[in-house]
Amino acid sequence: LEEYSNEFWKLASACPLRVKLPEEDTAQVMGEVVLERPRIMSICWGPDSKQPTVAVALDEQGGLVDLLPLGHLSGNISRQRGGPGDGPAPSPLTDPRKSKDAQRLLEKIRERLPHAIVVGMSDPSAGVLLTDLQALRDHILDQHARDVQNLENQFIEVHPADERLATLWQDCKAAKEEFPEQPPHVRRAIALGRAHLDPLAVLAALCGSRAEVMAMQLTEVQGAIQGDDKTRVVEELMVTAASQVGVDINLAA
Repeated sequence: LEEYSNEFWKLASACPLRVKLPEEDTAQVMGEVVLERPRIMSICWGPDSKQPTVAVALDEQGGLVDLLPLGHLSGNISRQRGGPGDGPAPSPLTDPRKSKDAQRLLEKIRERLPHAIVVGMSDPSAGVLLTDLQALRDHILDQHARDVQNLENQFIEVHPADERLATLWQDCKAAKEEFPEQPPHVRRAIALGRAHLDPLAVLAALCGSRAEVMAMQLTEVQGAIQGDDKTRVVEELMVTAASQVGVDINLAA
């Protein structure tokens, strides 16, 4: 029970994504100047054309403002390589199997100008997707530097992301009520982005009447823990976490 409690506390006490600023513009955290409410683009890998990789753009409050299916960046994503000693892999913009969707994604990033992009790491192919996103970001910094100058942080961060919370949230009652027209993988991408704005709010949405959070696998032996004990741990830690950092009710709804 102690191990389960410790693992759940790591989720409940997780910090939002901290986007560093070059100047003292907004809030200061532990000596760092950070943007309180960044714009986030989140990307979830998809296995095929029926459930493709999808990119969603969120506003500063976590609202969905845009989405882009990326069929050519789905499934077993290839990693184009040069010969030995040729250096890093070429840009996805030059890979004929990826270039069409890579260009569409590049244009969407330039249009929405997120402060950060998070990529869910649910599959080994997501590692290639992460590398491709870093290459697209570098292309923007090199070829479209003026775009990035309009960002408060003057940079576009790219991060790998844990999808456990997002995967549960995609089918929870709150997600279906808020986005009834969106398929599960799009709702997962939305939750992935929101989990970097206010992780406790996303977790709180899983602690409602259906208690979806109880299905999350946190330890190998949690099946031996009595349901009442798990419920007590979750309730106590959520109360403690909420009293310490608060919850954005708009994201928890």
